[in-house]
Amino acid sequence: MSSTVYPTGTCFDDAFELIEYFVDLEPAMMHEPRLLLVHGIAHVPDEQPKYGEEAPGEPFAHGWIELNDQVFHKGIHCGVKIGVRRDIDEFYDQLRIEDFTEYRMKDVWRMNQKHRHYGPWVKRYIELCREAKRKRRRQPK
Repeated sequence: MSSTVYPTGTCFDDAFELIEYFVDLEPAMMHEPRLLLVHGIAHVPDEQPKYGEEAPGEPFAHGWIELNDQVFHKGIHCGVKIGVRRDIDEFYDQLRIEDFTEYRMKDVWRMNQKHRHYGPWVKRYIELCREAKRKRRRQPK
């Protein structure tokens, strides 16, 4: 059985759903300063031959949740969408996070209302998402 967790292709929506899950589970989390929605630029792990449409080492925009020293995100494992919890240092090292923007809860809701979508909201990240969409369109079916 493979231990590889592949991207969902919907990480920004997934991250927003995880934030809602945390807040629904414990409404006081709305005011927890250590609960962060994070958008950033990651790199495809070298040991992973295919990660979405990107090749090993290529940058991609990604969204995840941080709480204390843990990262929460979703992925595809054996064809099923799952929730994943990882040590923050391991996550940053494996995906070689090069840039990131953290949002506290009040900022999450404000940015979502302003842009009318779950992200990304930073121009560099938006451009990487657009490039990934262009690659998918060029892929033979």
